[in-house]
Amino acid sequence: MHPIQVWPLALVVFLHASSAWAAATLMGVVRENQLGGDLVRNVSVSALGANPVVTGADGQFVLHFPQRKPGENVSIGVSRNGWVVVNDIQLNRALPANASQSPLEILIAKAAERETWALQFYRLQGERVVDARYKKELAAAGLEERARLLREHDQARAQADELARQLATRPAGSGGEDYQKAASLFLDGKINKALEILSEERLKQQGADAKKLHEDTMRSWLLRGQLLAVKFDFDGATRAYDEAVAFAPSSYEAWFAYSFFHQRQNHFKESHWGYKEALSLARASGKKEVVARALNNLGNLHGDEKRMAEARKAYKEALKIRCALAQQNSNVYLPDLAVTLNNLGVLHRDENRMAEARGVFKEALKIQRDLAQQNPDVYLPAVATTLNNLGLLHYAENRMAEARDVFKEALKIQRDLAQQNPDVYLPAVATTLNNLGLLHYAENRMAEARKAYKEALKIYRTFAQVAPAAYEPDVRRVQTNLDALP
Repeated sequence: MHPIQVWPLALVVFLHASSAWAAATLMGVVRENQLGGDLVRNVSVSALGANPVVTGADGQFVLHFPQRKPGENVSIGVSRNGWVVVNDIQLNRALPANASQSPLEILIAKAAERETWALQFYRLQGERVVDARYKKELAAAGLEERARLLREHDQARAQADELARQLATRPAGSGGEDYQKAASLFLDGKINKALEILSEERLKQQGADAKKLHEDTMRSWLLRGQLLAVKFDFDGATRAYDEAVAFAPSSYEAWFAYSFFHQRQNHFKESHWGYKEALSLARASGKKEVVARALNNLGNLHGDEKRMAEARKAYKEALKIRCALAQQNSNVYLPDLAVTLNNLGVLHRDENRMAEARGVFKEALKIQRDLAQQNPDVYLPAVATTLNNLGLLHYAENRMAEARDVFKEALKIQRDLAQQNPDVYLPAVATTLNNLGLLHYAENRMAEARKAYKEALKIYRTFAQVAPAAYEPDVRRVQTNLDALP
């Protein structure tokens, strides 16, 4: 399989120049699983008003619309036995004015693997949109504003990640026409146009229209909140989430999204209230997977507030549920199980329950390694995180050789990830280098400690030039460690 390539967010759509009657053409390609994946043959591609086609060895298709014009909306149908579309939200789109400049890339996967690949696709596209917005804001920001923007960038990425989860897990076609149009525009990087579709006036009008589906309007409010957060408009996002739970007070989905947003903003009171409502609704629904999700996030919230006993109780209940679910369907539920194991391991370590921490970290690591064998782009960052957690545990227990091995493995993974996305992963490289420096110092390996500290310091200083408030504490910490060397 080929490495991932990031296409321009418009899906591949080649459009030939229109004829005298302004007919439209849509061209594109079908790939396996991911952007840049293998080309797929024998896929039927069709649309109302166009000639149906079947892809050849090059995976390409051309749809001619003799009675339609550029700018008109079409819905693309894709069919291959046993396979489903990964990026289905982008199949409903406007015909382009120039097909050759707007290619549509359709991704298909085996039905059992669709959610995993969809999560990767929507996450990568969402991160790209957030990063582009961040760079634009950063270019116009003053020195003090840059530290704020860095914090907001992390918050915006968290919202984009939650949106990716929702898009990947939603039933095909759900959310309503406006929701699907706005989500597609967001994936194309057109946030303002997406928000025009999801304007407050329009959503309030839909809420008053008895003919509109209740859930569709609620999901549109949530999507508006996520898009505003991605734009770094957190006040506007707060209003949208308030509207969502006011409009649908009996919706687990609304309350969970509301709570997650406020948790990332450190609004603990609102987050507690929301998770309490979400958990109550989840238990009433009888859906174990949503109960476990609410419990896991509630455990994170308790941990943030240093309410350790309550965090442990929430994690253990979530763990029990996720273990049972993973036994029934490992492909779907193992990633969630690893997340809760890692969270519980951090809690055990913070409470000096070292044997218990080691056990759950190793269990989480085994799961994540197996998942990364199948899908490294999605799961290798989680492997590196768990390795670092395990290394810190070994270091605290004076198990130096084991600590060195896992830190070095984590560092190699993070360096590889940083080659692709330095803004995201270089700080993680610096963190692991500092951990290795501490380990070398404890073992009296001063030359190696100095080398690790200097590289970490160089990375942190580079980031501190952009966001001093965020990274100056790291600069001082590593500089102190370096100055302590003989």
